[in-house]
Amino acid sequence: MALAATTVSSIVGADNEAIPLDVGVMRQLYQPEGHFKAGSPVPAPTDFESALRPLMEGRRFNPSGTYNAFDTNVFEVLGLPYRAAGDLDADDPYGNGGDPRHGFCAPNGDPDTDRERPGNLAPIAGECPNHQLEYSRYFEDTMRDILGEFGVAIHRYRFFNPGSDNTQSGVAINTAAVVPGFDHPDETVIVSGHFDQTNDGPASAWDSAEGHAQVIRIAKIMADYWRATGTRPSATVKFVPWDAEESGTLGSADYVSHNVVPGEAGKVRGYFNTDPCAGGYPAYRRGNPADRVQLGIQLANPDRDEDVGTNAAANLFDLGNDKIRDEGARARMEAFNAKAPKLVEQVFDYLDDTVTVAGGDKREVFVSTAEAAEAGTAPDIGKDVVISTSRAVLFSSDWKNFENAGIPFFNPGPEITGPSSRLEPGNPDGIAILHTPLDNLQTLNAFTSADQTGNTFSEGWMKGMEMCAHLLASFMLQPEQSAPRRAADGPVAYFEALPNEATVGKPVRFDAAGSHVVGDAAAPLEYRWDFGDGTTATGARVEHVYDRATDKDKPLIARLTVRDLGSGETDAMAVPVTVALASRPDLPGPVMATAVADDANGSFNLHWSRVGGGPSGYLVEESSDLTTVFAEDADRGLGGTWAVARSDGADASLHPWQPSQGSPAFTGNQRHRGPSSFWTGVSPPVASPVNQESVLTSKRAIALPASGSPSLSYWSLFQSEGDDAGIVELAVDDADPATAPAWQRVDVTGGVFSAESASQAAGARFDNRVVDLAQFRGQEVLLRFRYVLGDSDRVASQPVGWFVDDIVLEARSWAPLDTVNSTSLTVTGRQPGTYGYRVRALYDDGSATASSAVTMVRVGASAPPAPKEGGTLPLPLAQEPSPAGPTERAPSAPPPTPPPPTTPPPAAPTLPTAPHLPL
Repeated sequence: MALAATTVSSIVGADNEAIPLDVGVMRQLYQPEGHFKAGSPVPAPTDFESALRPLMEGRRFNPSGTYNAFDTNVFEVLGLPYRAAGDLDADDPYGNGGDPRHGFCAPNGDPDTDRERPGNLAPIAGECPNHQLEYSRYFEDTMRDILGEFGVAIHRYRFFNPGSDNTQSGVAINTAAVVPGFDHPDETVIVSGHFDQTNDGPASAWDSAEGHAQVIRIAKIMADYWRATGTRPSATVKFVPWDAEESGTLGSADYVSHNVVPGEAGKVRGYFNTDPCAGGYPAYRRGNPADRVQLGIQLANPDRDEDVGTNAAANLFDLGNDKIRDEGARARMEAFNAKAPKLVEQVFDYLDDTVTVAGGDKREVFVSTAEAAEAGTAPDIGKDVVISTSRAVLFSSDWKNFENAGIPFFNPGPEITGPSSRLEPGNPDGIAILHTPLDNLQTLNAFTSADQTGNTFSEGWMKGMEMCAHLLASFMLQPEQSAPRRAADGPVAYFEALPNEATVGKPVRFDAAGSHVVGDAAAPLEYRWDFGDGTTATGARVEHVYDRATDKDKPLIARLTVRDLGSGETDAMAVPVTVALASRPDLPGPVMATAVADDANGSFNLHWSRVGGGPSGYLVEESSDLTTVFAEDADRGLGGTWAVARSDGADASLHPWQPSQGSPAFTGNQRHRGPSSFWTGVSPPVASPVNQESVLTSKRAIALPASGSPSLSYWSLFQSEGDDAGIVELAVDDADPATAPAWQRVDVTGGVFSAESASQAAGARFDNRVVDLAQFRGQEVLLRFRYVLGDSDRVASQPVGWFVDDIVLEARSWAPLDTVNSTSLTVTGRQPGTYGYRVRALYDDGSATASSAVTMVRVGASAPPAPKEGGTLPLPLAQEPSPAGPTERAPSAPPPTPPPPTTPPPAAPTLPTAPHLPL
């Protein structure tokens, strides 16, 4: 259960004190042209150092003083052209190394960077330095500059991106700039445009550098508005460019899953998405005065059944019918949607502008209904601007995760991404641009202006970005959203707790960054914490470990009280905390190299891989009491150990769980080791069934020891569509056959798989997934694997299925050995015996990765069987069920040596694939 927040502010204030939007101020803030002027030359991809570097101030780029969105887009495309998961270095050079192509880098002969990448452009030699961490630092510095006087707090929310057919895997980062609410810090308004991109579109000038460039401009508009009107937001405003959108909207999904508490979705007042918004309207396509591109403004559908229920995204993040169909959610969506047309009319009333078409004529744009009536012309709204709950059927974006949670959203974007769900004709231009090298400055400038060389800046694209920023900022400044109000001087308390799921025995970091004194951001504060369990602390950033679990209906209350040391005034914020016995780690651990199997003197070395995301160190843990209670190598069939089932009315094309040796999967007999794994799925070229499940369940309970740290380890190869999921669940066995098991989700895997041939997919690798089962310690449990097909059969994507191998439940006691900054450790002074070692990466926000696989060392004795590559122990054969009782236990003797590993198939050449679905 995530941490929910409520406030007990000592400053009296309510939303009914919020001030209606001052249109006069917003009109003054409309400044569509920044440093780069319409018609001026577009810098070449090689011109970053000469054309843009001199305009930077540290990491910031603001030559116009307004953080103009068009300027920012040009800077990010040319300066930070490659932003993918798993970045290991925050000091890569800006630019693309002198390559004349947008987003590409010239080969440099470095084997670590001259490598193939997934996607249509994988064979290209040379790879841009990964600018994921550079982008985060640039965004943080930029937002501190814009929002510093409003108490902005910076947070990095890390998660793992498994990658896809055209994106990289590794640690991903949602970097948030948070302006605390004056009265309701627990209620939020969120705006985002994702900052990652596909390998197929290495520049991403449209999808979606444009989007997160608008996020920065929106922050500037809102800050200037608060400053000009002497107001502060009543609710908290979060500016969060998502990572991993292109891998399946994973960044926003992680946020909704871990930062929006189930049952508390109503505290997210609105979500505002820009992915992208301009690049079409208000321009005339290629300057043609007879060819106008529409703007579609998409809203949440309160009756959208297809987004819930058996939808895999809902299953992944515990968002189901009870959220979307809740009457409170429906009422919020309907009120939000009713406001949208009025807001657009209001913005168009104060945006007066023209764009130039071929021949030099100027056309009035942003024409409201009132302006059209006065001039005797047709308005844009209802003609070239369409506001509805319809959406493009081929694409989705981060809004969907919020809609699934019952949160209203506002998503403006050009209608050039194909037919919508209401079958409007659409246009193919956007599809041609998406996820290809055509997504660059030249293409978009040509598409939105009469200059078909694309070598001069487009007035229409420029004004479209500013219009979009005003649409979103104006809505976010409404009384029912961020609710600006006159703010008296005084302290404001705000904090976040990371990780967002409190777990017994694991530290939670309480971070009061964002607490400040209105009118004096540098004023010193005193911080006092009450964690709700009888313990207290002081300081702006503290860690606390809860030693007992709580009932989710009876949470503890953690409270922060801040005091202005100058005036003595105080303010407080309180957070209900539900403490679980365990939580699923969000980040993958390092890869532990196999240690020496047999050591005579008790001294040996451990080595492991680096991980992404800028860890602060690595924690090495040691164990000497391994107990294996269940092991399944999937080599002897299902036997009497497993039961298989499919959902009622399942299509015959969904094959039930079975040994992979005989599976019809077109990827062949995939397995981690040995002759077989377990597989379920669909064999191409059959179309994907939808809203169906295939389930593998243990027939007998497995007894977990009462001592030690129990865990589940299994090897997984998930090859399926983006809305499909592989879900692992456990249930405590109450020995009553009349009682249905109460299944609890412990792990979820997913991804996008769109291989076009068997050879293309044959080289895929299994992932070792390790799940902490501390909440089940000392209990008898049932285990099941659910393969869930989502609600759509996506274009150019094929659900092949799920392979699972080498399933192990074990327990051992782990003790911290050392924390180091390097990726190696020398162990000395060990007495004869068998020892296990694992390592996890630590981050400065209090989060940590999952543990690595375990490597074993036997001191002063004969060596155990040699571990498989990656550091895991060979698995004993699964035991057949015993007629004497319901439990299954592995033999206490050392496991037998496994058969020789099979030779993996050769890597297949990467073939072109259709564009990936998320925008």
